[in-house]
Amino acid sequence: MWTNVPVSEKFAQSSSYVLHRTLDHYEIRRHGAERGGETVAPVRLAPRPSWYDRVTTTGKPMTRIGTLQGTYLGIYPARVCEYWIEKPKSNCHFCSVGLNLGADDAPEKSVDEVMEVVHAAQAESGITYVDFNTGHYEGDVYLDILEQ
Repeated sequence: MWTNVPVSEKFAQSSSYVLHRTLDHYEIRRHGAERGGETVAPVRLAPRPSWYDRVTTTGKPMTRIGTLQGTYLGIYPARVCEYWIEKPKSNCHFCSVGLNLGADDAPEKSVDEVMEVVHAAQAESGITYVDFNTGHYEGDVYLDILEQ
């Protein structure tokens, strides 16, 4: 089973699990004195996809267009969800997109760039689907952003 595991985000600090690193492997452990750090499952990190080191025909690094997340390709075609920029923040408690979107993603992505990365990820990583995620925007325009 492939999964993304938030570990550095603030909300992860209250989890009943912890990702533990030993000298030669990772494992998920129960957090808390009553469980004594009981191991729940071993963890193997996914290998870095070879297409991560390539650029599109327009010169953008493929990692700025899409991100491999387990068996799917995550593409965020717009700015960060407005819930992350409200004062005070009102983001969903399970979401960490606002902590990393923008730092690695290109602010604009053409259809051709997206399709080039989709084809590379499908051929080399065997993705099972593509997730387009826009978050929430005032005026219910998030679907308009995906129209193209």
